[in-house]
Amino acid sequence: MSPGPPTSPAYHASPAGAASARVVREPERGNAAVHRALAKAGFTAAGVVALPHKTALLHVRDRAVG
Repeated sequence: MSPGPPTSPAYHASPAGAASARVVREPERGNAAVHRALAKAGFTAAGVVALPHKTALLHVRDRAVG
């Protein structure tokens, strides 16, 4: 599977895969619809991050075990 565009989940997949304890996403700060969807999925906003190509709101969630 190719990594796809930078917005695809495969592009942001951790090299550790399912062994990772945390999932991280960084959508554009102004994308309210994505922030709502991530909150509904159990993500917590962790702060603003200045990236070279955008200003993002970092979201984190512990990976479900089981």
